[in-house]
Amino acid sequence: MNWRVLGLAALAVLALALVGCGGGDTGPAGVTLTVDGTEFSFDPEQVTVESGQAATVNFTNSGSLEHNWVVVGADDPINTGLVGAGSEGSVTFTIDEPGEYTIVCDVPGHREAGMEGTLIVE
Repeated sequence: MNWRVLGLAALAVLALALVGCGGGDTGPAGVTLTVDGTEFSFDPEQVTVESGQAATVNFTNSGSLEHNWVVVGADDPINTGLVGAGSEGSVTFTIDEPGEYTIVCDVPGHREAGMEGTLIVE
């Protein structure tokens, strides 16, 4: 048995395994959240993500008016943009600072009518 060849083969398999795993730390895996909006609420009202974790919110507007999903107080704007009735929008973001953030629909009058929720970053 040629131990040198066997050793090189084992090293090659190990190297391929490390490359296949991506090697290195890429941080927490991303998460996808589904939120439904109507007049005048979000379902769910509260969503939770890990700090430093990429999160995508898929927002479905089941209402008859335009709505959006906006995180208030984040360092960078987090906003699905206006989503028409029966349509969908999404936004991907990462928040590094743990805490509670307010989610609103910022169409005039909608937040005041109760379209508000909470994003918890742990």
